[in-house]
Amino acid sequence: DRVQSIWHSYGCSPCPRLGLLLSVNSSFTGLRQGEQPIGTLHLGTAFLKLALLTGIRRGALLALRWTDIDFERGIILLRAESAKNKRSSYIPLNHTAREVLAYIPRTGEYVFPGKTGKPRENFRRTAYRVRERAGLPRDFRPVHSLRHVFASLLVNKGVDLYTVKELLTHSNISMTERYSHLKNTVLKKATENVDTILDEIQNINTDSKND
Repeated sequence: DRVQSIWHSYGCSPCPRLGLLLSVNSSFTGLRQGEQPIGTLHLGTAFLKLALLTGIRRGALLALRWTDIDFERGIILLRAESAKNKRSSYIPLNHTAREVLAYIPRTGEYVFPGKTGKPRENFRRTAYRVRERAGLPRDFRPVHSLRHVFASLLVNKGVDLYTVKELLTHSNISMTERYSHLKNTVLKKATENVDTILDEIQNINTDSKND
């Protein structure tokens, strides 16, 4: 369909290391000593990849169930109870997002389970480590910023605001119009944050190997 074809054709990124984040076999795991990877991906890495590849809000992504994913049709159901706008909606999955999900074993009902089997509450520790090591402001939120990068990249590629609105599950178009003025210089500045995050995730991974 149209949205899938947009993502399929979206191959060139203005962010030099964005391809590394999207690569399923990326070494950017952010593992600390004693932490175990899930499949070939650390769970936190998979979470960050999907946040960027889908633009889904943090809460909705954490609440994602395996039964919400239709791999054959390539769509994700966002349930009303976990959506900010309290409406159910469907989000398309591009090929890379499907690969990321395929590397996460199904150990329970939720894609990102906590210790009790309920949805994991957050990846705050990983986010804090990345933010601090990158020297980013205390109010910088990596996952929220990846959602903005997702929208910015689409707008810069010429995707119309209505389509971006649907992908972001905004309740009205005025929320999406903040991206209408984006130019390449603005996009470059936004994606520089992603570069910084990836650098620090790599540093954390290297440190963990040396511990």
